[in-house]
Amino acid sequence: SLERAASLRKTFDRPRKVSVVRIWTAMGRRTIAVLSTALSLSLSLAFHSVSRTCQQPPSTLLVDNDRFWPGRDIEVDGEAEDDSAHKAALDSVVKIFASHSEPDYLLPWQRQQQSTSTSSGFIVEVPGGIRVITNAHSVEYTSVVQVQLRGDDEKYAATVEAVSNEADLAILRVDLFDKGTLDLYPLPIGRIPSLQESVEVIGYPAGGDSLSITKGVVSRIEMQEYTQAGEILLALQIDAAINPGNSGGPVVNERLEVIGVAFQGLDEAENVGYVVPSSVLLHFMEDVRRGKNPRFCKLGCDVQFLESSSFRKLLKMKQGQTNEDPKKQKQTGVMVRRVYPLSAAVGKLKKLRLSRQLKCSESGIPVGNDGKIPFRRGERVALGGYVSSLFAGDIITLTILREGLELEVSFPVQPIQHLVPAHFDNEPPPYLICSGLVFTVLSVPYLDAKGAWDEFYSESVTYLQGLVNQPPSSAGDQVVVLAQVLAHRDNLGYEDLTDLRLLKFNGQSVRSLRHLNELITTSNGDFLIFEFAPEDGGRMIILERENNERATKEVCHEHSIGVAALAEIDTLQSHRPRKRKKAEARAGAECTTKGLCLLERAKVFTIPPLLVQTISLGYEVLPPPSIARHAGSRQAIHEVPTILRLNAFKGSAGNRYFGVISSSIWDPRETVALASPRRAERNTATSLARCKTHRLGKDGVGRGAADGSGAASDA
Repeated sequence: SLERAASLRKTFDRPRKVSVVRIWTAMGRRTIAVLSTALSLSLSLAFHSVSRTCQQPPSTLLVDNDRFWPGRDIEVDGEAEDDSAHKAALDSVVKIFASHSEPDYLLPWQRQQQSTSTSSGFIVEVPGGIRVITNAHSVEYTSVVQVQLRGDDEKYAATVEAVSNEADLAILRVDLFDKGTLDLYPLPIGRIPSLQESVEVIGYPAGGDSLSITKGVVSRIEMQEYTQAGEILLALQIDAAINPGNSGGPVVNERLEVIGVAFQGLDEAENVGYVVPSSVLLHFMEDVRRGKNPRFCKLGCDVQFLESSSFRKLLKMKQGQTNEDPKKQKQTGVMVRRVYPLSAAVGKLKKLRLSRQLKCSESGIPVGNDGKIPFRRGERVALGGYVSSLFAGDIITLTILREGLELEVSFPVQPIQHLVPAHFDNEPPPYLICSGLVFTVLSVPYLDAKGAWDEFYSESVTYLQGLVNQPPSSAGDQVVVLAQVLAHRDNLGYEDLTDLRLLKFNGQSVRSLRHLNELITTSNGDFLIFEFAPEDGGRMIILERENNERATKEVCHEHSIGVAALAEIDTLQSHRPRKRKKAEARAGAECTTKGLCLLERAKVFTIPPLLVQTISLGYEVLPPPSIARHAGSRQAIHEVPTILRLNAFKGSAGNRYFGVISSSIWDPRETVALASPRRAERNTATSLARCKTHRLGKDGVGRGAADGSGAASDA
């Protein structure tokens, strides 16, 4: 190459006897030769680098080859990059893939468009084996949950074993993790951190696919509202970034102990993220270990602060400033304003009395006039922070001031159920249809679907909002709401009524949706009379009872609403699956209630007849509309799922083969496209289970029977 370059220079040094064309021709040939040689040399060096030969790199390289493609055991700043403890902590964080099929609370007989999301989780060791901890909102209303280890290309099917929507926590079980075939490193759970303690948030947030680590410090420890269920529990505030996809990821200290679980952020502020503390996590895990429903206890009363000195003088509280003389000791506390009817404090605490001091074991915890108690040196939290740390059945002792005398009362604490539930434990909302009147149970998601918290919707919705924090008067009480009226010739004149609370039916007070069903089925009069709130001046709906059964069937048939037998309506949260009778779980079961269409707890729902049209010996692809969804702090995946239905056909040997529903929104490894007769029974059961989850007909095809029952044919 050097000789050719010298020859090229000589060409330019020649006298001008050579024409310009000859000069450029010679230069072009030699230039091409030089470039070809350089290209060959570059390719040779590249191939030598990829093959990782033992030959030393040329001395002209500025850095070592490991800078371009680092090895597994190189050192950074003198420390091993794959430090065992830190590597184990990172390997314990997993990525969670979930497919969500949430119910439509305004149209409770159907579900919304299915969506997918990714979030984070981490591995822990429990008495039952290896489990994965994540957030409840990361796996709510899921059809399929998968877990992927760091640096692995395979996803493992997971099962939701326990859920606490109040604490926004969930436990997943991966069967393969308990077999011991994988190298897993469970993370230890530490204590609540101190203020300004350094922490790391580990997870898979939006913006990439690989593991992400952000650092920060603990900024605040106090009671916060958990947006998943509206519960107020102890929470940590950190300044490390918590983005969509970080949900369920661990927050570790310098000793690589889990001090909390990332779960939500604050949109209006920068560098404000909230973490479920380790104390709440351990409480949740202990409830699951005991086999109980993971719930958090409350005192069962409403209180008022006593920060006003005039208020304290009225109650004859001691205003002493010294603690030396017990008789002159300053009295502080809060005043009891209301005791919940279902609380264990009924008969122990009375209205308009002072609860001065809360005692724990032998030493009492003083309650301040602002309702807070000492937490750690220089830190105070609300009284509910201590009560929520107790378990159901634990005895609490209060020192109260009643008529100038100090008394001690004791009673067991327990979870308190709200009149308006914040969720249905990942179950579809119950509803009842009577002559086109759609009744459902008032819930916080129902108000969210109405946009009640964003802006003024209607006076009826504003009235329903006022019932959110009310306690029930008796066990099983619900707020029954007329969600809408499906127009029919028998209910003309009422089609514009919506969002009305039902108070009475035929003069009797309605306590729940189940109670309403009993009243309708046992009514003997000529008319069905519905009275709505307010009690004085509320609206009324009057229908003829003899037309109720026919009108209900026609409405259900027109709107492709499935009919199912009445099941137990229960809004209490439970992490264990409910036991149902075979008749209730059977696909296509006909309604045993006259004139009613009631769907409760994932009963059968037939899709419209025109949605799926079978093609003989073929298939049909149905692309639903695109998805745009974001829930909580999990990262939503935007995709267009495709539903594929294969029809039955005969094989070459004359054997009957069966096709089952297959879709990209389900795990393709769990769905068998074609099965032999020996596996047909098991595959049919799997298909029916899928159809139950998505509230489809027996074989996944909604036909809509002529009698309005909507029952599909046998699979």
